[in-house]
Amino acid sequence: MLIFTIVVLFFVYVITSYVKLKKQGCRKEAVVLLFFSLFITCYFIPVIEDWMPTSESLNTYLYKPISLYVRNALHVQLGVD
Repeated sequence: MLIFTIVVLFFVYVITSYVKLKKQGCRKEAVVLLFFSLFITCYFIPVIEDWMPTSESLNTYLYKPISLYVRNALHVQLGVD
């Protein structure tokens, strides 16, 4: 119930900010605001489906190749990949 309340309040804030930015003529900023707010709202969904990336999966995707390269360059064997 708390998550739902936070999402509703966030949604109201985003809509009012979008309208305010649109009136000021900042269309690009308004679209970016909607994009990021959609992304943040998806993280409030209690059940994250397989298609939705988590912070852990993003970190693994971004940093695992770098970690493997550094470990191979320094000849470090951890026994876990």
